[in-house]
Amino acid sequence: MKEMNIAHEAVLLNSNDDMGAELSDNGSLPLMIDGNDIIEGSEATIEHLEKVKDFKEQWVYDLVEDKFQSDACYCSDDEGEIE
Repeated sequence: MKEMNIAHEAVLLNSNDDMGAELSDNGSLPLMIDGNDIIEGSEATIEHLEKVKDFKEQWVYDLVEDKFQSDACYCSDDEGEIE
């Protein structure tokens, strides 16, 4: 997440016992929470991070490609008509 410049919070735990009751039923470490998704295990975490990376790259590409397009319109002062 740091390498992708994505805001995140890392919490380092020594063991599954440090997770607390709300997370202890979700599997073993490493454990990642992304919104409502709980990703558990190294393989699943790496796979999820690859999806996040792909999504970010596509989002940035779409943003750059569409930077000169707009959905804006002009409303006249007279009667609020859209031009």
